[in-house]
Amino acid sequence: MGKKSENDFTGWLLLVSVERMMNERKELCDKIERLQTQVNDLKVAKCVLEENLLSCSNRAQIAENQTETLIVRLAELHRKFKSQPQSVSTAKVRALIGKEWDPMTWDGDVWEDHVEAENFESSDSQGFAPPEEVVPSAPPLEIMPSPHEEINFAESDKPAMTFTTDVSQGPPIVSSRPVTRLKAKQAPRGEVESVVHEEIRYTTKELNEFANSFKQKPGEYVWEWILRVWDKGGRNIKLEQAEFIDIGPLSRDSRFNTEARIVKKGVKSLFEWLAEVFIKRWPTGNDLEMSDIPWLSVDEGILRLREIAMLEWIYCVKHNCPQWEGPEDMPFTSSIRRKLVRGAPAHLKGFVLSLFLVPDLSIGDASAQLDELNSLGLVGFRGNKGQV
Repeated sequence: MGKKSENDFTGWLLLVSVERMMNERKELCDKIERLQTQVNDLKVAKCVLEENLLSCSNRAQIAENQTETLIVRLAELHRKFKSQPQSVSTAKVRALIGKEWDPMTWDGDVWEDHVEAENFESSDSQGFAPPEEVVPSAPPLEIMPSPHEEINFAESDKPAMTFTTDVSQGPPIVSSRPVTRLKAKQAPRGEVESVVHEEIRYTTKELNEFANSFKQKPGEYVWEWILRVWDKGGRNIKLEQAEFIDIGPLSRDSRFNTEARIVKKGVKSLFEWLAEVFIKRWPTGNDLEMSDIPWLSVDEGILRLREIAMLEWIYCVKHNCPQWEGPEDMPFTSSIRRKLVRGAPAHLKGFVLSLFLVPDLSIGDASAQLDELNSLGLVGFRGNKGQV
């Protein structure tokens, strides 16, 4: 009996210990769950704060640009009405905008220094024309040359005179239309050569036109869309980060549009911006399931070939391929050939396979050969473009 009682006591101790451990485990699980909930809440709050910060940053940049332009225009009005001989100094305006200042105690000095004015007067006396601005769409007020564009005049015994221009500091003040500035440079024999430099800022209307032209259409595959942006000149439209964001959502993919709103600062073409977001949205070709879409005519086959090459080129550019300036420079690889042939009509599969066995063939060469044979009527028929 004594041994049995001892065993019973030991069993009760074990049961109590197990129960206590289970309770502690349950408490730990509850605590972990609460902490996980807090972490998720913090992640959501972080995303909200990032969105608010980005929005506030864009609004602050817009307000700063508007203030800068307003100060310059008011100063120009003041100069005209008061017959001020000085010109507005853009450097002083930007220095004023970049710091906190009290409008009540501001002395109103946004004019060029006297030394700069004397330089311009000496240029007129020597018979040389100062920098000239040509604004295609006339603004309400005359905009004076930027102070970053300094004219350094040599002595009369020097053989030549040069004009140095620094256009890398800050954005131009006029943002309504493209501004063309003409720079003069004197040759040794007194001949004057003109150099044209353009700085472009797009209006809201122009950005809306870009959005309407380059937005992905309903039913349009993403590879069709990115090729259309390339073909319609998207690679020639240079945009700053704020301008690219102001265009608004261009894709029909919500995750793509979300990535497009958080791109880093820089100046790139519209196509380069979209290609950068494209790679973030679909990091590899396997993430983007490109189906074997059938093509019925050679015209459609050429289009399909260029679409496949465009995707291959975008992912290659991510790994830096400077020798290829566009998708047409891509080599016609076996992978591209397989994708193209799988969608070819039955009566053209063998012919297309034999045609593309030529070594060192590029996408541009392959497209040209197909188009040439198609124009001669040697393959298929030149039908209307069907639904792709």
